[in-house]
Amino acid sequence: MNFRHGSLAICSVVWLVAVLCVGGCAQKVPDVVAYTETTRQSDETPNIVLVVANQLGYGDLGCYGQKWIETPNVDRLAREGCRFTEAYAGGDSRAASLWCLMAGRFAAEGVQKGKSSFELSPDQRTLPRMMRLTEYDTGFVGTWGLGGVAESNHPGSHGFDEWSGMVTPATAETAYPASIIRNGEAAAVSENAGGKQGLELPQLLIQEAISFLERHSSGKPFLLVVTYPLPGADLPLAQSGAYAHRNWPASKKAHAEKVARFDRDVGALVDALEKLELSSRTAVVVASDGAARQDSTETDVFQSGGGLRIVSDELYEGRLRVPLIVKWPGQVSPATETSFPTATWDFMATFADMAGAVLPAGSGEGVSFVPAMLGETTRRRGMMYWEIREGGFGQAVRIGDWKAVRPRGKGKLEDVELYNLKQDPGETKDQAKAHPEIVARFIKG
Repeated sequence: MNFRHGSLAICSVVWLVAVLCVGGCAQKVPDVVAYTETTRQSDETPNIVLVVANQLGYGDLGCYGQKWIETPNVDRLAREGCRFTEAYAGGDSRAASLWCLMAGRFAAEGVQKGKSSFELSPDQRTLPRMMRLTEYDTGFVGTWGLGGVAESNHPGSHGFDEWSGMVTPATAETAYPASIIRNGEAAAVSENAGGKQGLELPQLLIQEAISFLERHSSGKPFLLVVTYPLPGADLPLAQSGAYAHRNWPASKKAHAEKVARFDRDVGALVDALEKLELSSRTAVVVASDGAARQDSTETDVFQSGGGLRIVSDELYEGRLRVPLIVKWPGQVSPATETSFPTATWDFMATFADMAGAVLPAGSGEGVSFVPAMLGETTRRRGMMYWEIREGGFGQAVRIGDWKAVRPRGKGKLEDVELYNLKQDPGETKDQAKAHPEIVARFIKG
């Protein structure tokens, strides 16, 4: 597919993605065959629990500077593990980011066939399929949304041995579901029978995740992916009242409640790991699928964007950068911090590395961030690419410390903006005119 728009296409990635599709999509990529060379303290492969929040902002957690919302459980994980300061969502929507997570590729490749939504194709190489090749059991709990409206295109059809949750986007917005889909079969939620509101969706999903942990407390290592609906989902949940006295707009009080709820449920998972004596051999990863919602008519009380630039529906840092925390006992030193740039599409390569394998060339755009967690400071990564199509075509590319942004609907060379993120993380000073030679690296005419 030709990604050009108007007279300009940003970056060689436009050419690269097209080449991968035309010349590489039909080629069979070998399965996981090689062992990693990453230096680590132990050869034991860890269990991996990945919790992906919905629209948890870069500045929503205490360990990222949040002053109003208390997040003690996630903050503890940061103290005991590694905090990434330059982690990114894979796309501009939850579906785009989760597609990147599962496929290990740029989101642009998820819409090449002109689909209106991000759907995993039946033969797509996915994260759980890769982990099964490394002798891992795989589990999924949460909201899916990668199969369109077809309930048959579910997590189990893409490599998850066990799965439960809400399959279609419509059911994911149910606060008190009467049933949940578990391994392809509807399972009644007795607490919500007859219209009762006894068990909220987030709590139900955490119970499902803990049940998975209990079933896998011994035996093969496992990967558990939990796609958690808060704080982004519009679920009318019961309020704790912890923020009722604050002089904030109602939407901000609700956001604070949902972030706190997420933190509480992460704590429940960590407690379950400790109770089951799994903590010492389980890596816990906390991530987000995108930036926090921002209402331009309200004051950003929480600085959820972490002070980064936010322009509605544009690909500046405040829309893309997200929290990422990894606790990996025995491997990652406590209170580690890294500025290594990483994104959702890197999870597949990273988890393969943690499992003692590497992905062969041609498997995707992701790179392992294990070396960065273990303290390596010299590693560089390749290009990072995002695009947005709704309301006009826009692009962003990061190479090293430089980032080029092409705002939506603008196709002229002079419209390209250039920022040095090391010097100017807030993207306040456009350096395109001062450095045309750098802009040229991003342009394919």
